[in-house]
Amino acid sequence: MSVVPDQLKDNELAPEDMRAECTIHTGCWLYTYRKYTDFTLVSNDGTEFPVHRAILGPQSGYFEELFMSDQKEIQVDRKVQLDETADDVDMMVASLYKSTFQPLAGPNASRETQLRLLNENLSMLRIAKKYKIPGLKKRASGAALRMFPQLKELADQFHFMVKAMLPETGLEEGMLPWESLRESIEDFREEHDGEDIGTMITAISEVCRDADVAGGVGTYVLTKALLYPTEYE
Repeated sequence: MSVVPDQLKDNELAPEDMRAECTIHTGCWLYTYRKYTDFTLVSNDGTEFPVHRAILGPQSGYFEELFMSDQKEIQVDRKVQLDETADDVDMMVASLYKSTFQPLAGPNASRETQLRLLNENLSMLRIAKKYKIPGLKKRASGAALRMFPQLKELADQFHFMVKAMLPETGLEEGMLPWESLRESIEDFREEHDGEDIGTMITAISEVCRDADVAGGVGTYVLTKALLYPTEYE
């Protein structure tokens, strides 16, 4: 099964609006038409994504090394098997061609929508790290942070609280287990009941819970964003 636009299958021109949109830069045009491709990415369910080495190689150290390898299946079949879902490969390819990353939630989006889109961003962050795509890492991490506006507002307080609690909990700063940290924050709130910190503590607790639901990569991005925010400035 190959992901190829109908316009290319039928050898028809794209609609005027699509053609105009894709003249913004060549990558968008190539993504839409998939002409002159020289390699094919294959997801774990067999879905094929025709791609151009000239687009993927300069942006990904992994793919550039792979395209230059002497593996028979790469140089003869021109196919690259990836242990990724079709949705994740599609998002990765779109980001590499268009230099954008779309999944974002508006300020009034439901928590379920926020978490779903956050997980899409986190999947791209994982993929960016795995396939050595620094541009995608920057875009995906930035998008993930923008989905929770309260993170930046709470960064200073969060940083202070985490630093204060690390010695007591035995947690290490590098990859925090957010559920354990959330429990520590709940205990802290009970011990300091009555002080004017309720709103801030509640918000931080919610962020920790979201990170725990998002999984290991959620731990990574929130730890980096909140404890080392300058990396994404």
